Amino acid sequence: MTTLTSNIRRAANSLAAENLDLDFADKTDINAINDKLTDLEYGQVKAKRQIKAALKKFEDYENRWIEIISTVTDAGKKIYF
Repeated sequence: MTTLTSNIRRAANSLAAENLDLDFADKTDINAINDKLTDLEYGQVKAKRQIKAALKKFEDYENRWIEIISTVTDAGKKIYF
């Protein structure tokens, strides 16, 4: 997604620099595209951070359970589920 948005942004900026007289590419449209791409990229970065935090939390829970099971097993006690 990042490569795609970068390419679209580059193309939009090129059109703006050329100041082409196209119906769909007036300056406000290009700025709107840039703004939307920035919003999408920010959302993507935010989502990646949230996923990373959730995976870390899951890993911490998993490690804690392993630690608890190891402690109980090492103490010679049986675990009943």
